[in-house]
Amino acid sequence: TLMLEVSGLDNVEQVVGRAEKHAANPVIPLGDFYSFDSRRAANWAASLIHDEDDDLFKAWYFGCDKNHWSGIGYAESPDGITWHKPVLNQFAYRDSKKNNICWCDGGGQTSHFEVNKDYEEKDENRRFQALSYSEFGEGRHYYALYSKDGKRWHPREKPLKWPVGDTGHFIYDHQDP
Repeated sequence: TLMLEVSGLDNVEQVVGRAEKHAANPVIPLGDFYSFDSRRAANWAASLIHDEDDDLFKAWYFGCDKNHWSGIGYAESPDGITWHKPVLNQFAYRDSKKNNICWCDGGGQTSHFEVNKDYEEKDENRRFQALSYSEFGEGRHYYALYSKDGKRWHPREKPLKWPVGDTGHFIYDHQDP
């Protein structure tokens, strides 16, 4: 690595820290064979926060099945280790809404769901904010979404104009609004 932002290295060695797997394996489990997240329940292109108001870890994750149908699942955890997927009854998958899908564009090609909770937002219905990407209808679309609870999302009327490509995470710095 060039490290162009560093003016000099004296008595320093750049090394990669050794990762150690947590004994409890704190991952969101896959759904059963008939679930929308039977093939993947990934934090790739998704979000994880600790909600100070509820004292819960909340995750919005990319879920897909063997046919690559995809949507955004919601899970929560009191400790960041054991995850619960509440039934939200919002979006149909295999003719049933008995699932934890919190956002789907309708075509089953939803991915990239970046969430922020703005504790200073005055409108409580816009406290949770998200940016979502989907390939539905006539091309690729990015949506700004808002939610009161992080489970039921309401999109901005029209898709956003956004550069094509993988959208990473967005971060709101409460110390520098």
